[in-house]
Amino acid sequence: MTTQRTGTPAAPPRQQGTAGSRAPRLRGPALREAVLDIACQLFYDNGVHAVGVDEVVRRAGIAKASLYRWFPTKDALILAVLDRIDQQLWARWDEVAKQFADDAEAELRTQITWMTDMAASPGYRGCAFVNTAAEFSESHDEIRDRCLQHERELGMRLRRLGRRLAVPDPDSFADQLQLGIVGTFTTSGLFSNAGPGRRLPALLDAILAANLGR
Repeated sequence: MTTQRTGTPAAPPRQQGTAGSRAPRLRGPALREAVLDIACQLFYDNGVHAVGVDEVVRRAGIAKASLYRWFPTKDALILAVLDRIDQQLWARWDEVAKQFADDAEAELRTQITWMTDMAASPGYRGCAFVNTAAEFSESHDEIRDRCLQHERELGMRLRRLGRRLAVPDPDSFADQLQLGIVGTFTTSGLFSNAGPGRRLPALLDAILAANLGR
């Protein structure tokens, strides 16, 4: 994820000098990470099917054999990209959670705020996991399952916040919020100004009021 994209369940971080230029002369794990940076941005900006392994290799300035040492298939590269995005996004969530360990509502509002801001950032193209899942049929169940795992993790974290808020039905509460969040990511990828997605904080107010009897 530029810093504008950091840490949302939606978009990879935009690294300076990766998608548009060759990776620096690195070796070993550092070079692998640089290749993943390039693949993350290429896949996010263009779609997974539109980007071949040859393009990743060209942008990275490495031999194809080097890529295949780390990622034996394109599916393996896609899964590694999804893992990278997932880890970075939840790291941002966890940073916010630590700030509000004793105030679940303040945490939830802050999480919703940065997700809304991210969805309105320049170059935003929607949730990387939803976008990727949409490109694959059931025959690519490993990739689709990895995308579903991310969405389930979001639901689990929202249910946990619902329990901390003592809402009567944390499952329903989490489902309502997840629909709003994923809907924000999806529509914001189409509108230049985030469109209806800017209403997510107001939707949170309504969901809190309905679930807490305010």
